[in-house]
Amino acid sequence: SMCHLADSDKSKVGPGLKGLYKLEKTPVLGNPVTDDAIRKQILEGGKDMPPYSHLTGKEVEAVMEFLKTL
Repeated sequence: SMCHLADSDKSKVGPGLKGLYKLEKTPVLGNPVTDDAIRKQILEGGKDMPPYSHLTGKEVEAVMEFLKTL
């Protein structure tokens, strides 16, 4: 919540996440919106996003499931 809005596609520090899984490509890096690409971005970060490699597999999957509800 510090960097992304969940209820909007407007940018905060990073892009808003509402409707992310309905897009063809991620807003900043332009990667395809697939589970593999989103998982990689969460774990490795990108451009201005830090990596979250400390998250467990279950935690990453939970974040991705949450993103799909936006």
